[in-house]
Amino acid sequence: MAEAEAEEAAVEAASEAAEAAEAAEAAEAAAEAVVEAVEATAGGEVGDRPLNQPLADKSGEQRTHAGRGAFPSDAAAAATAAAATAAEANRQSASAPSFAARAAEEEEEEAAEEEEEEEVEEEEEEAAEEEEAAEEEAEEAEAEAEEAEAEEAAEEAEAEARRVAEEEAAAAAAQAEADEAALREDEAAAAAAERRAAAEAAEAAEAAAVAAAEAEAAETEAAAAAAAAAATEAAAAAAAEAAAEEEAEAAEYEEGYEEGDFEEGQAEAEAAARAEAEEAEARRVAEEAEERRVAEEAAEAEGEAVAKAVAAEEAAAAEAAAKAAAEAAAAEAAAAEAAAAEAAAAEAAAAEAAAAEAAAAEAAAAEAARVQAEREVAEAAARKAVELAAAEAARAQADRWLRSRRAAEQDPHLHFPYGGVADLRGRDGACYNFFSAPGVSLNVKTEDATFTLHDGKLTVDGSFITEAHLVAGAGVCPPEAPSSKCAGAYKKHFNVSYRASELTEQNAGFTYLRGTCGGGKPFEGGIAFTRRCEDVLVQSHFSSANFSVRGWTFVAEGAIEGSAALYEVATPYETRFAFSRFDAAEQFSSPAVDSGRVETGGAGDASAMD
Repeated sequence: MAEAEAEEAAVEAASEAAEAAEAAEAAEAAAEAVVEAVEATAGGEVGDRPLNQPLADKSGEQRTHAGRGAFPSDAAAAATAAAATAAEANRQSASAPSFAARAAEEEEEEAAEEEEEEEVEEEEEEAAEEEEAAEEEAEEAEAEAEEAEAEEAAEEAEAEARRVAEEEAAAAAAQAEADEAALREDEAAAAAAERRAAAEAAEAAEAAAVAAAEAEAAETEAAAAAAAAAATEAAAAAAAEAAAEEEAEAAEYEEGYEEGDFEEGQAEAEAAARAEAEEAEARRVAEEAEERRVAEEAAEAEGEAVAKAVAAEEAAAAEAAAKAAAEAAAAEAAAAEAAAAEAAAAEAAAAEAAAAEAAAAEAAAAEAARVQAEREVAEAAARKAVELAAAEAARAQADRWLRSRRAAEQDPHLHFPYGGVADLRGRDGACYNFFSAPGVSLNVKTEDATFTLHDGKLTVDGSFITEAHLVAGAGVCPPEAPSSKCAGAYKKHFNVSYRASELTEQNAGFTYLRGTCGGGKPFEGGIAFTRRCEDVLVQSHFSSANFSVRGWTFVAEGAIEGSAALYEVATPYETRFAFSRFDAAEQFSSPAVDSGRVETGGAGDASAMD
C-alpha cells in the first residue's frame, strides 16, 4: 500500500513538473519581450542586484526585489517580476524531478519506518504479553511455593507439638513411676526400722525378764539362807542356854546331892528332864525350821524353775517374734529391692523412650532439613526460571531495539507534542535541560559516539544520551512550616538518576536507578524497583523507568528557545539555566488519582526522546 501511494505521488509530481516547465517557458518568453520593451523605453539596464535578494519593507516583512534603482513605470516592475517568476519557474522545473524523487524516497522511508514501528509495536506487545505470562507463572510458582512452605511449616509445627506432648507425657509417667518406687522404698525402710525396733524391744524385754528372774531367785535364796542361819543360831542359842542350864542344874544337883538334899536333887532331875524336853522341843523346832527351810528352798527352786521356764518360753516367743520380724524385714527388703529394680527398669525404659524420641526428633529434623533443602532448590529453580524469563524478555526487547535501529544507529531525536521533531548534537560529557516546569526539572547527559545509518552505508560522528537526572519537589511545604524544615516551596527534593552504563548486554540491570529523597540515605534499584518520596513515585521494569509527579498542567512549545548551549547545566541535578521554570509558582490543576498514583496530564509531556 505504501509503495502504491509513493508511485502515485511520483506520477503527480512528474505531471506537476511538466506543467511547471510549460509555464516557465511561456513566462520566460514574455519576460524577454517585456525586458526588451523596458530597455527601449527607459534607455537603461537592469541593476546588478541578484534576483530574489531579500529586502525589508515598511511592515518589517521580507520581500523579493529584482534590482536596484527606480523603475519608470509599473510595466518595468511587472516585467521584472515576470522575469523573476520565470527564473523561479525555471529553477523549480529543473529541480522538480529531484524533489519528486526525494519525496518518493522520503515517503518510502516513512512507510518503511511505519512498518518497522508497527512490527516493533507488535513485538513489544508480544514481549509484554510474554512478560506478563512469565510474571504470572512466576507469581503462581511463588504462591505455590509459599503455600507448600506454609503447609510444611504447619505440619512441622503439629509434629513438633505432638512430639513435645509425647515427651511431656513420657516424662510425667517416668516421674510418677519414680515417685511410686521411692514411696515403696520409703515404706519398706520404715517397716524394716519398725521391725528392728520391735526385735530390739523384745530382746531388751527378754533380758529384763531374765535379769528380774535371776534377781528374784537371788533374793529368795538369800532370804532362805538368812532364815536358816537365824533358825540355826536360835537353835544353837537355845541349845547353849539349855546346856548351860543343865550344867548349872547338874552342878547344883551334885552340890545338893553331896549335901544330901534329895528333894532338891529330884527337882533338879525334873528340871533336867524338862531341859531335855525343851532341848528336844528345840531340836524339833529346829528340825521343823530346817524342814521348812528345805521346803521353802525347794519351793523357791521350783519357783525359780517355773520362772526360768516362763522366761525361757517368753524368750523363745520373743526370739520367734524377732525371727518373724527379721523374716518380714527380709521380705520387705526383698520387696523394696524388687521395687527398686522395677523403678530402675522403668527409668531405663523411660531413658530408652527418651532416646527413641530424640532419635525420632533427629529424624524429623533431618527430614525437615531435607524438605527445606528441596524447597530452597525449588525456590532457586523458580528464581532461576524468573531470571531466565526476565533475561529472555530483556534480550527480546534488546533485539527489538536493535532491529528498530534506535539503540546504536541513530542520534538523539526530540518528538514534540504537536508533531514537531528535532535532532540534538550535544557536547561530550555535557548536561542539558530537556524539561523544566514548576517543581520538575529533567537534565540529560550526552556523550560522543560513532554510529551508522542506511544499513551501514553512512557513518556519523554524533552523540548519545547516556544519563537522565530528575529533580522533583516532593510534597508541598505548608506556609506555617519553618524554612529549615522545607526545601523552598517543597518539603524535600527528590533526586533520581538513570544511567545507561549500568545496563547489561540483555538491556536490564539492578543498579541503573540511583538517588536520594530529601538528602537521606542514597538508594539504588533496577528491575521491579519502586520508591516513593512524599507525592513523587518512581517505578522501574527491566530497562525502563516511570516517574509520576503531581498532576501539573504544563504548556510546552514545539521548539526550543534559543540555542542548545543555553540549556547546558553545570551538574546533573542543577535546576537553574537560562529558561528554568523550576522555582516558578505552581498552577495546580485537578489531578486524576488512580490507586494512589497521580497521573500527569498530556500538556505536561514537553517532549519524548529516542
